[in-house]
Amino acid sequence: MNALKKIIESLKNEQIPYEVLQRISVKHARHNIQTHHIQKMIKPLVENVRRALGRQDENAERAWETLFQTIAIIIEHCKKSLT
Repeated sequence: MNALKKIIESLKNEQIPYEVLQRISVKHARHNIQTHHIQKMIKPLVENVRRALGRQDENAERAWETLFQTIAIIIEHCKKSLT
């Protein structure tokens, strides 16, 4: 969750989120996190983002869902490069 916080805090700097996403993906790939694990996390994480923002914004929620799906894809890519 610290990495997610860092992504949120650094959204204005394009390079930092990329580095954080890469680090998250490699770490999760090493722990053999599967796409279905990420899929199960999306709804609770989006609910936490909604609570943190204090409002519901469908576009923002779709963007977060896309981010988590992208992380799942990067994790799968990292797994292939680790083997």
